[in-house]
Amino acid sequence: MTVREVRNEPDTDALTGRRDNISLQSTATFTTAVREVEEDVAMKAVLLRLIDTAAFNLAFLMITEVITALQRHLLLTKKMSE
Repeated sequence: MTVREVRNEPDTDALTGRRDNISLQSTATFTTAVREVEEDVAMKAVLLRLIDTAAFNLAFLMITEVITALQRHLLLTKKMSE
């Protein structure tokens, strides 16, 4: 084999290294995508819980306001009849 023939042969190590880099990149990209999806799911779960809590608090506040208004009305009506 002459020097020219050796230079013309493909560098299999370089190709394998490039394939390994691409494989590592796709693995890293996939891992990052999975983490982002997990974070999105966790955030949605937290937001849904906060929405439920806010809705409960609003309903509770409305009920207490109605009860307070009824009690005031009953007390005023009772005082007026005396």
